[in-house]
Amino acid sequence: MYIRVLNQGEVIHNQQHMYVHNDLISDSKLSLEAKGLLMFLLSKSKDKSFIKIDEILDASPDSEEETRKILKELEELKYIQSVFS
Repeated sequence: MYIRVLNQGEVIHNQQHMYVHNDLISDSKLSLEAKGLLMFLLSKSKDKSFIKIDEILDASPDSEEETRKILKELEELKYIQSVFS
């Protein structure tokens, strides 16, 4: 499975930094966990359109179940899209 970031808002990447509009990180509908994962996904989406689920799971000590729960939250709010291959 792959993840595609849909709602990037205003995101600017340079060599070592990423800048996001405050509205994106201030969305009160998102849990703090979802905001953190969204920032990780946005940082990865600079170089690629799709992010493998394994890359996400390898980046955190969180369980696969917990990570999928957070991904579901982001997908329900239209920040990401799951793509099956």
